[in-house]
Amino acid sequence: MKELTKHELAQVSGGNYLIGLGFGILGSYVYDSIGGKQGVDSYLENSVASARSSINYWSGRILRKFR
Repeated sequence: MKELTKHELAQVSGGNYLIGLGFGILGSYVYDSIGGKQGVDSYLENSVASARSSINYWSGRILRKFR
């Protein structure tokens, strides 16, 4: 993970360091709570599988209408 500089924090938070620090802590907490890299990868795999399934379902329904 990249560590932000004070200048980057000021750009992200509009000049208030406490807001930037809060977002940094919150982002870190969320990242850790979903399981880090492994959790993110799992979430993305599940999202792609769900999207693929939905596309297959709806395309099948649409194609059946025109047959």
